[in-house]
Amino acid sequence: MGRVSSAAGGVYNRRMGAEVAFEYSVQTRDRKEVTYTILVEKAPGHFIATIRLPDGEFWTMNRFDPKAPAMPKQWVGATPAAAADFAARILTNFFANEQMEVVKRRFLLESRS
Repeated sequence: MGRVSSAAGGVYNRRMGAEVAFEYSVQTRDRKEVTYTILVEKAPGHFIATIRLPDGEFWTMNRFDPKAPAMPKQWVGATPAAAADFAARILTNFFANEQMEVVKRRFLLESRS
């Protein structure tokens, strides 16, 4: 997997060309702190968001439906912020259902006008 690193002009994943939109640090039920990341990349006419789990894998379509393919789940939006927001809603609902406490939330997209 590509490494997420900070560089002039933003935070991005070199391998995928995806920009990190959100980072959520959460405390699990066993008091362990882990980080989930929402990545956004440009596609023709829209933006695609994916969720990277603490183990480096991506949230897959078969996470809750075993019959679905084991491909990364994607959320689409007209802007990077819209795509990231769709993914963030799913992720924060997951945190609430799993009784995880959000310790820190970082919004890393640059403001665009």
